[in-house]
Amino acid sequence: MRAAFTLIELLVTVAIIVLLIGLLVPAVQMVRESSRRTACLNNLRQINIAVHHFEAHHRVLPFSEFNGLPNSSSYFSDSGWLPKIARLLEVANDKSRFVSNTTTFDIRNRELFDTSFNVFHCPSSSAVARVGPVSARFGEPPTDESVFAYTADYQGNGGILNRSQPARQRIGPIRSRVKHVAGETLSFAKITDGTSNTILAWESASGMFFRRSKSGLVSVDWNEFYDRYYSLYSYYPNLDESMVLKASSPGDAKGYFRAWAGLSIGTVQLDPSSTTKQFINVLNHSGEPYSFHSGIVNVALADGSTRSLSESLDLAIFIGLCTCAGGD
Repeated sequence: MRAAFTLIELLVTVAIIVLLIGLLVPAVQMVRESSRRTACLNNLRQINIAVHHFEAHHRVLPFSEFNGLPNSSSYFSDSGWLPKIARLLEVANDKSRFVSNTTTFDIRNRELFDTSFNVFHCPSSSAVARVGPVSARFGEPPTDESVFAYTADYQGNGGILNRSQPARQRIGPIRSRVKHVAGETLSFAKITDGTSNTILAWESASGMFFRRSKSGLVSVDWNEFYDRYYSLYSYYPNLDESMVLKASSPGDAKGYFRAWAGLSIGTVQLDPSSTTKQFINVLNHSGEPYSFHSGIVNVALADGSTRSLSESLDLAIFIGLCTCAGGD
């Protein structure tokens, strides 16, 4: 009777164990990613249900709004569409809700906009981002360097920014307006392309600025990105090119363009002369569809359902899903 393994037997046993671990680890990672993808879809489903409850009560989809033109004497309040459904998501209750008749980033709302909520973040995304300092009023620099706000991994579908078509043919269901000046609201009944053919919201990873290209993935911290490029940012209420609001400081761009409590409306920058055929998981600086799920992005459709779209989806089909009255 042998008292122990020989060296060769021991090495063979170790090699078999290593091989089994090598086969098992990818399977475990796939299961974990599948779980994270399901959790992401559930977040979008909750947002979708909240939007439907809001529309059923108010007869209009939630929207982002300025009460008047920024930098005008009439401007004193603004609001994003996600804060409008925050109570329905149990993010804000009666004792902790956004103060009305003031701006989103009024210091009195700090308890909410400077808080991270799980329902606004995809488990597969990069680390949750906190940007700032943010401006209390659009069009003005920040007055308090300590005020920051959290981002979200989901954006409302604002439509396609393609100047070759009229805005009404390329606008999405989540809209913005300057009250009595530009923009209009929408109800489900006015989505003439069909609710099952229209994206309501999509993933747009918010941890950092990302851009995929042939040379690889570029990533930059949001604060650095906006400090460098804020002057390039323009805001088109309802994609109405006759009404353009420009960022006047990095605080505008960081808060109103990226924080979950801000405008939270993504648009796809479509250049008709471009030969690029992929617009999913390429860029996220304007809230475009961008996820860290392999090969797909999760979306919520206006009919209440959620699904995953392939990043290789035909461009014409994708454009049709982004518009709600384009006749697609």
